[in-house]
Amino acid sequence: MNDAVFGEELENTLYFATKYASDFYGLKKYEDTLRISKEGLEIEFIYKCHEGYKKAQSSIIKNILLIEEDIKEAKKELAEYEKGRGKKYLEKDYKDKILKKKVDNLIVQKSSFQEVANVIVWSLFKMQRTDIKSCIQKDGGSGYLKDKDIEGVLKIADKINKKEDEFALITDITSCIHIGDLIIVRNGGIKIVEVKQKSDINDLVQDVACEFIKKGEMDKEKVEKICQKSNKYGLRQIKRSCKQLLKASSVISYIKTGSGYDWNYDRQKKVTRLLTPDSNNILVLVKFLEKFYKSNKKMDFINLDCLVVGVFKKNDNSEFDIEISLEFKHHIYHILKKSWGECQYGNLKEEDFLDKNFKLELVEYSKYEIYNLKSLVCIPTHVPLFLLLPAKYSMDLITDKIAIYIYFDVNKFLGKCKKNKIPMILCDKRRIQKMLDGIGENFTILFNDKHLCISSGGSEEIKTVIGNGLLFKLIFEFQTSESFLKQVKEQIKLDNPDKI
Repeated sequence: MNDAVFGEELENTLYFATKYASDFYGLKKYEDTLRISKEGLEIEFIYKCHEGYKKAQSSIIKNILLIEEDIKEAKKELAEYEKGRGKKYLEKDYKDKILKKKVDNLIVQKSSFQEVANVIVWSLFKMQRTDIKSCIQKDGGSGYLKDKDIEGVLKIADKINKKEDEFALITDITSCIHIGDLIIVRNGGIKIVEVKQKSDINDLVQDVACEFIKKGEMDKEKVEKICQKSNKYGLRQIKRSCKQLLKASSVISYIKTGSGYDWNYDRQKKVTRLLTPDSNNILVLVKFLEKFYKSNKKMDFINLDCLVVGVFKKNDNSEFDIEISLEFKHHIYHILKKSWGECQYGNLKEEDFLDKNFKLELVEYSKYEIYNLKSLVCIPTHVPLFLLLPAKYSMDLITDKIAIYIYFDVNKFLGKCKKNKIPMILCDKRRIQKMLDGIGENFTILFNDKHLCISSGGSEEIKTVIGNGLLFKLIFEFQTSESFLKQVKEQIKLDNPDKI
């Protein structure tokens, strides 16, 4: 999908999901929302929100299907070009970089429409992060929409959505709901349902799976019938249905009771409600962006607690992100290491390279770990980008009019931990290998090949590995270190778990 069409379609879809109802009732500021309750229009307002969601869903499905076809074609083109060319050759090949960027851009386009669907999910779940995260599965969210019986599910959703007082959201268009096929809003409640095509074999499989979940045993006659009709695939269907039902029932139990089984990590889990609310620097960032937009600057930087945020205007959409990211890293280098007066650019001499102790600053700062805020659309565990930033800035970010990069100063953060008497340390992988075996190495960010952990105070024992769930709140949601550390203290006092 070309950039212009993508931008227009995404903007319209986002409008239906976020502003359709509020614009209809003329809600522009907080005081206006009070009028809805004063005039007894709560139900009508909810129905108008649902009307916008239904329009957004139709647009999301249409656009994802189109983008997925483009992704298939782009991947095919890339594979054909790379065939017979060596890895070392491709690392320096300009056309290969262009083709890879094309694939990456299309994946971001698809993720952006899924992110709009995620906005709807967060609204329906009343921003309850814990409930939403419980619906995410390790093996969920992959594949193409066309391969998931979208037509059958869409027919049922469309039938429900003809009713003004009901709304059905197709879970496959989101990236944060990996159980069930539909989220149905009805009579003030929400339920997640599985949709199966009507057939003798599917009905039998569903009956056997349900009986197994309830009674712990299977009807032998029904199993034999399934195996006769589906041969070796019958048992696979039963196993898959049992697994789906077990996961779904566990998630529903967790949402309702606060406890359930975590299929991702193969253990029981329990909700811990913290008293310390999240506090972030979003308003500070938005004011900074407002000022930046009014200026003639091509780039600007702001310190937000333990973060350094860089904002860049992108005049050329074909510009590689690596160029901007290196510019940002260069800026970070002169914050952390040397003043701008000591910058090597324009001051290098031939004899510098003959000095054995000479270090090129480019080599040093190119190793810095930085984060592109745009990539938040590909992280389903966190607040959607379109709820984080006003539409103007989030749309400009996604459509490559601006770039926003983030650097997390872990040393500054550790200093704050020390001040708050929290035994946070960086430790080698080998010290926590057993913990990583249980949770997965991708669970946590590395800082100079070390993991951020909480120790037992004066002892060497590691109590907790700080994972991406918490770190990404600091980095992508701009949570203040003060509220973060208060929550950590509260969590430690509650149960001192292996993983916060």
